[in-house]
Amino acid sequence: MDGKVRLWRPDGTLLQNFRTHQADVWSMSFTPDRTTLASAGKDSSVKLWTLDAAKV
Repeated sequence: MDGKVRLWRPDGTLLQNFRTHQADVWSMSFTPDRTTLASAGKDSSVKLWTLDAAKV
């Protein structure tokens, strides 16, 4: 656990790599339209990420 969120395709191709938190990531969730990712970490922070819809 390194505070990063990685998005992968089903075939194992890495899509995006986010350095998100100063501690472990505890939870993450997509918005219904898959354009935003929220991540919550042990460092008591919540981060919002805008995703490239063409990649996800």
